[in-house]
Amino acid sequence: PRVQLRQQTDYPWHGEILLTVSPEKAATFTLKLRLPGWAQGQPVPSDLYRYWQPQPSLPQLLVNDQPHPVLLEDGFIHIHRRWQPGDRVSLTLPMPVQRVLSHPAVTENQGRVALERGPLVYCAEGVDNEGRLSELSLADTAPLTARYEPDLLNGMVVIRGGELTAVPYYAWSHRGEGEMAVWLTRHAD
Repeated sequence: PRVQLRQQTDYPWHGEILLTVSPEKAATFTLKLRLPGWAQGQPVPSDLYRYWQPQPSLPQLLVNDQPHPVLLEDGFIHIHRRWQPGDRVSLTLPMPVQRVLSHPAVTENQGRVALERGPLVYCAEGVDNEGRLSELSLADTAPLTARYEPDLLNGMVVIRGGELTAVPYYAWSHRGEGEMAVWLTRHAD
């Protein structure tokens, strides 16, 4: 059947994705939604990187405002049903701040940690961290918070923890030249 999909989201800042499913007429079919690796506790599909103390949490799936089981197959959520024009699907992907570690064979990153939230890798810039990136370190137990800042580069989520401020890597160097680091010195308290 011919199906029109309308998507509404503030992704990647928020994990809620709303779909309106409108087949030409009522029809039975399977809608498949990709569940990214990061939402399954895997930064990349290999052992090159891993989350330190992963914060696993299942996505929430609603169909017409009713909870629906998350049936995962080959990285896709399968929703098989009889669809009516205007049916609504809400998929909410939890987006905690995750600490990322490299495989031990990557010697350059030993004793270092990177930050990720949802699909985005973050970096520390000198402009936000008093220009002292070489002195910057992140304690394993330092609480990290993510907050949307609407006035920063047309709006983005910033991660803060202790003396650290991190912005999405794609936004690096958009506020002038300066130092940047993705991999930060890691230390135990």
